[in-house]
Amino acid sequence: MEQAAQFILSQRVQAIKESPTLAVTARAAKLKSEGKDIIGLGAGEPDFDTPQHIKDAAKQAIDNGFTKYTPVAGIPGLKKAIVAKFKHHGHQLFQMDNFPKYSVPDFMPIFGFIFQYIHNALFIK
Repeated sequence: MEQAAQFILSQRVQAIKESPTLAVTARAAKLKSEGKDIIGLGAGEPDFDTPQHIKDAAKQAIDNGFTKYTPVAGIPGLKKAIVAKFKHHGHQLFQMDNFPKYSVPDFMPIFGFIFQYIHNALFIK
């Protein structure tokens, strides 16, 4: 019979505490289950269902084949709609030429750092 591999976690990993965000979320859920009137804002996730018009739009997008990755610079039609929406409400916050332009290569050094940090925390004492 094969024996399971044993992993020895570093002291850093063993010292990790519970996530404060998850603790707040769990506490809100507990109070809510006790009948308290609670609005949980811990996890950044709404405690209500997605509105029907958003579900319908998502289904329609799937039915229309809008299922691929979007362009790095964004969807031109969506950007135009955002600009029009803000202009309608008297804001000049967004213009077509001032949307952020990020791409995956911009984030690769960050991901490399994060992965190396995790590796060091898990396996280097």
